Amino acid sequence: MRSILLLFPVLLCAASPPHLSLEALVAQSASIVEGQVVRAWAAMDSENRFIWTHYEIKVGSTLKGRAGTSVVIGEPGGTLNGVSLLVPGSTPYTVGEKVSVFLYRTPIGYWRTTNYGQGKFAISNDPRVHSAFRSQVARIVAAEQEARQ
Repeated sequence: MRSILLLFPVLLCAASPPHLSLEALVAQSASIVEGQVVRAWAAMDSENRFIWTHYEIKVGSTLKGRAGTSVVIGEPGGTLNGVSLLVPGSTPYTVGEKVSVFLYRTPIGYWRTTNYGQGKFAISNDPRVHSAFRSQVARIVAAEQEARQ
């Protein structure tokens, strides 16, 4: 028998995050990487309180911050040992998917998608679209770095 546990925000009006501009997404992200999802698994957090689903992304390029050859993203929720935890606002990934992701570090140390699913972009098969997106993000990152100096 499977158990399902639902977590809902305390305030229902707070269930939808505000839409952020690309500039705001860049500003709120410590890292921006592009790559392919190569692995997914569920595990309990370090305090054994919540299920998290982890996604390993093989990094093809880093647009902001520093990343190694892979990065692991943690999103709350998932299924572990027949128990499912559903968390509204959690961002799903699929093994094989090619993505550009904007990431922030959670208080428990996990990388997580910025502003819920808004920080996840599918990489376009059209190289012109992908190039235009990368150029726009690179300009924003460069302007942000320049403003800090």
